[in-house]
Amino acid sequence: MDSENVLKESKEIFKILNQKFSRKIDGKDAIFEMKTGGYSNWKQMEWPGWYFEDIGRTILLNEIGGQKGPMYGRTQFDYMNKYVWDLKIHAINDKHGNRKSWLILNDIDAIQNVINNQGGIGFIIPSAFMTYDVDGEFKKWHDALKGGKSKYELNRIKRGAYSRIRKTSFLIQSWLFLFFYDFSSILEGIYNGWAGGFQKGMRNANGSIRREKVKINIDCIPEKHILFRA
Repeated sequence: MDSENVLKESKEIFKILNQKFSRKIDGKDAIFEMKTGGYSNWKQMEWPGWYFEDIGRTILLNEIGGQKGPMYGRTQFDYMNKYVWDLKIHAINDKHGNRKSWLILNDIDAIQNVINNQGGIGFIIPSAFMTYDVDGEFKKWHDALKGGKSKYELNRIKRGAYSRIRKTSFLIQSWLFLFFYDFSSILEGIYNGWAGGFQKGMRNANGSIRREKVKINIDCIPEKHILFRA
């Protein structure tokens, strides 16, 4: 795969997203935009990630063409032009204001398959400061918009499980573009500690086993995997 063309495409993508995707996003506005635009993910609790994926992909399709990325198992990658890209927003802070450096990517098997079949995978990562729903008002508003508590939420309450705090807005601080040409790079990251597994052995609300995902520490990724920062 031609690294110069990968870099060229990444910069074209960044130019469009930097111009067309708003730096500051209010959660209620974003959810309304997804709902009225026919995006099924408007009900999702982790709306920032879904909003960036859905709206970011739509912007790219409208501006430079391409298509949805390939699907492997239950994982569909977000965007494909000449190369496959996934859009992953990174929350740089938790509800207490502490820095977060780990970012969850995709199903580990899907990442291996897309690299083997497409010659590599790129990740488009805006790092954003998040505000949190400390008083619970946002969750109540979102539940009401959905018509009440979901089956998943009712099951959570029945189990007495903890409810994660919602995010209410985000402000993009910087961008990071990564590209992995071979799966051995991911394995190397796991060995060296800047990558790892996530949710191995965990279960969904229906009791099914969750597929293991890859997570990365964006503060520790070797420069050879970084296309550029902005």
